[in-house]
Amino acid sequence: MEKVSLIKCNEYNNELVFNAVKQAVDNLGGIQKFVKPNQIVILKANLVAKGPPEKASTTHPAVVEAIGKLCQHAGASRIIIADSAGGPYTESYMNGICKATGMTDIASKNGFELNSNFNTFQANLPTGKVSKKFMILDCLEQADVIINVSKLKTHSFTGMSNAIKNMFGAIPGLIKVEMHGQFRTLDVFGDFLMDIQDYFKDKLTLHLTDAIVGMEGPGPTSGTPRQIGAIVAGSNPVAVDVVCAQIMNLNPVQLPNIKTGIDRGY
Repeated sequence: MEKVSLIKCNEYNNELVFNAVKQAVDNLGGIQKFVKPNQIVILKANLVAKGPPEKASTTHPAVVEAIGKLCQHAGASRIIIADSAGGPYTESYMNGICKATGMTDIASKNGFELNSNFNTFQANLPTGKVSKKFMILDCLEQADVIINVSKLKTHSFTGMSNAIKNMFGAIPGLIKVEMHGQFRTLDVFGDFLMDIQDYFKDKLTLHLTDAIVGMEGPGPTSGTPRQIGAIVAGSNPVAVDVVCAQIMNLNPVQLPNIKTGIDRGY
């Protein structure tokens, strides 16, 4: 049985968010279970597009700040905020998104880093079901630990965007378009998302969801903010997404990402 931690948090007050994130992680065994001293930690946020946090299309900075502080408490040597949006994977493009979404401010305030490594890396996954080789962000390859800090949203293609879908951001910039072209159907695309999870599973230790305010309607960028009031955490992305689907009043096994994850043994 996979454990998922569900904590009530109704607003983006820094103290309330920190306490909720800490409680969520403590319920799973504490931050020391996921981060060891002197490790390089990537906080893989959802930074899909430029826009203020109030738009609810990106992970709220208060949630990223809270988990970053916990990583500091665990003795991480570097804490790096990273993602790749749908546009060009360049420093200027991503820095513009980080500034608009509040990531620049929390990095400066807390001694975190914004990703400055914009190299790419060819991942080799001999066991991959639909892709045995694919390009990823080099910063993720170089990290000791990845914490997946997702935003709970509807999604026009996959139905829901959360822990499983958020790791599609491991694919650099415009290469995402190629991947969508290559994996056109929901079942095959779901298998590609799980291939990504398989590749990173040894260092992708924790999945943390910002569900304080989510998005409904034509997500992941054009929907409407929706008050939910929760922080969700777990070590298994499929289990986290099952809980989040139920929060959204969706049938988890009807969502292709979750169904594929279950079929793949998650």
